[in-house]
Parts: sequence; C-alpha cells; structure tokens
Amino acid sequence: FIIMKKLSQITILSLLLISFFTVVFISCDKDDDEDSATLEVRLTDAPGDYDAVNIDVQNVQIHAGMNEDEGGWQTLDIVEAGIYNLLEFNNGMDVLLASAQLPAGNVSQMRLFLGDNNSLEIDSETIPLSINVADMSGLKFNINAHLKAGVTYKLWIDFDAGKSIFETGSGEYKLIPVIRTFNEATSGAIEGTVDPVESAPLISVINGLDTITTTIPE
Repeated sequence: FIIMKKLSQITILSLLLISFFTVVFISCDKDDDEDSATLEVRLTDAPGDYDAVNIDVQNVQIHAGMNEDEGGWQTLDIVEAGIYNLLEFNNGMDVLLASAQLPAGNVSQMRLFLGDNNSLEIDSETIPLSINVADMSGLKFNINAHLKAGVTYKLWIDFDAGKSIFETGSGEYKLIPVIRTFNEATSGAIEGTVDPVESAPLISVINGLDTITTTIPE
C-alpha cells in the first residue's frame, strides 16, 4: 500500500510537471506570434516590347536591423525557385515569390538572387540574356521599414522590362535590371480609361527624376 501510494504521488507529480511545461511551451509560441510580423515579397513588372522576358529567380534575402553587417541577412522561404516571365505580371498583376515570419523591428535591405537561365523571346525566337557577374551575388534594394507585430506587409519588386534589356554591338542581349521596390503602406494608384483600347498608348508617370512607364495591351 505504501509503495502504491508513493507511485501515485510520483505519477501525479509527473503529470503536473508535464502540464506545467506544456503551458510554458504554448505560452512561448503565443508570445513569438505576438512579437512577429509577416513579410510577403511579390514580383510585378512594367511591360516591354517583347514576347517574353524570362528571369531565373533563385533566392530572396532580407536584412534585419539598420546596419550593414553580413550577419543580419536572413533567407526567406521562397515559394518556387525557377523561371518567371515578367510580362505575365504587368498592369496590376503580380506573383508571390517568398514569405516569412520576422521579428518585429527594423529591416533595411533586400537581395534578389538570379541564376544564369535568363532569356528573351522576340518573334518566337528565344535569345539568351547574359547578366553581370556582380548581379549574380544578389541584386540589393534599400527598404528601411519598421515591421510592427501582428501586421502583414507586402513588398513588391517592380521590374522595368523595357529599361532592363540592352542589345550589345555583337547582337547579343544583356539583362541589367532596372528595379524599384514599394510596399502596400506607401504605394498609390492611378486609374483611368483608355478609349479606344486599340490605340495601345504608352503611359508614363513622372515624379522628379523617377519615371514609371506602362502600356495598355490591345
């Protein structure tokens, strides 16, 4: 009887300890959620006069904090690495590249890593797009944003396909990305109607030295 009583006491104590640690772990997880923000990185494009502009997206990184140390870089969970046709994501269309739960606080920069399988399509012909070696180490953008806990932030990488492609003297094409970034909190929108649509106008928005250009598809 004494042995069974002691075993019962040990069992009750064990259950209490398990319950205690379970509560602690659940509480920690809850605190983590309350102290983090969600960041979504999306790709969009200002169209160019090509059949397709294919870029080889491999990786996305974000830099936490406001200093320049390399230790602050964090790789985001990319949705799908591979080839993206920029011309599929213009006139308000976009695609989710990566997302992550990040601690609330400052983020200063982002890096987009491209592979070497980039190409251009003109009149049904696929032409390789070369890229600078320096760009292979990551296209860097300044963000300088403050993430608040419990908030989802959307950050767009806006390629300008028309300005990003250059033909060399030897007839080859080079990809020198012209990109701007914007987020949902600070972005604006311009809406209007084109009549007739068949006119296929070229529309530009100019703000100081910054110009954004788009076309209306027929």
